[in-house]
Parts: sequence; structure tokens; C-alpha cells
Amino acid sequence: MAQMIPLFLAEEETSSSMARQRVFRDLNDLLDCYDDMELVRRFRFSRASISKITELIANYLNFTERSCAAPLTCKDGINVSQASASRYIRDVSLGLQVIYHQFVSLPAGLKRVEVTNKFYEIAHFPGVVGLVDGTHIRIQRPSENEANYKNRHFYHSINVQAICQPDGIFSDVLARFPRSVYDSRISKNSGVGCMLKIAFQ
Repeated sequence: MAQMIPLFLAEEETSSSMARQRVFRDLNDLLDCYDDMELVRRFRFSRASISKITELIANYLNFTERSCAAPLTCKDGINVSQASASRYIRDVSLGLQVIYHQFVSLPAGLKRVEVTNKFYEIAHFPGVVGLVDGTHIRIQRPSENEANYKNRHFYHSINVQAICQPDGIFSDVLARFPRSVYDSRISKNSGVGCMLKIAFQ
């Protein structure tokens, strides 16, 4: 079944005296423009992943019939206005936030035993349920507290902590602290950190 996504818009001129009409192009038309490797290179997701994510968050996307503002031309040839791009990014982000816990969670029960066994097979270290690491994700310059977000490489970023299982699946992701916050503080203030604190008191 074809899926209609407003992110991929084309404009049609009906006549010089009439307003432009928005035409929703089929997501599959856009996906067919690229082979599998090019899709991953440009969008960081495979064809199957894009279709699955779209299906999962379709109910959280707001399709509106607003008039088009000045177009923003992306390097990938997708022409949308800046306002539309911002709305779509917001809607997709909120949709992903709603379904997040269906896919990202700490292993429990038999899954936890399976994960600790896999880690033991890899490094012969018992009782490991995840690997924790942090990274800086580049962001646009914030309008407030800018200095807190500028990192040592002189670009703005947030400090993201992630916990991963042995097969590369995320168990936890925390992405809300500015660059200036130390990893130890992020760990202490994370849900996992609070859980460990209670467990080992």
C-alpha cells in the first residue's frame, strides 16, 4: 500500500493567476529514486527501515494543507519550505519519542540472562548487561546558554549517553545534557544511574 508523506512535496502551477497547489508525492516514488546503498548513504536508513519507521509513526504525523512558504532546497533534491521542514522534523521526533520504549529498553528476565551470556562469550566478564559510552552530537547554535553547548572543537553539541547490548541494539539513550556536563553527572542523573543507585544502597 502506498504511503503519502508530505516531506516529499512537489508543486504544480495550475495557472499564473491561481495559487500553487500542493501535491503529495508517494514515498515509494522517492525511495525508488535511489538504490539501497545510496539510500543508506544519504539518509542513514535502509529502504525497509524507512518504510517501517513511517508505518510506526504515521499516526503522529500532521498532514496540513497550509500554503507554501519560500522553498528550502535540500542537497538531496527534496524541495520543502523551511517552516514545513521544521514541522516535519518536530512531528517525526515526537512520533519517535512515543514509540521509543517499544524498542529501547534494558533487558529483563530471560533476555537479561541471554545478554549477560553473550557478553561473557565475548570478553569472559560476568554479569555485564550493557556497555555505556558517550558522544557529542552536533546541533545548531542555541539561542540560550550558548557557551554551555560549545565543545572543545568549537562547534555546538549535546552530550549523549547510550547503553548497548552485544548485538549492537540500544538498551538506553539519554540525549538532554549540554556539552559542558561531565559523563559522570549524566550517568548519575540517568534512569539507569538512579536504578543502580537504589539497587546498590
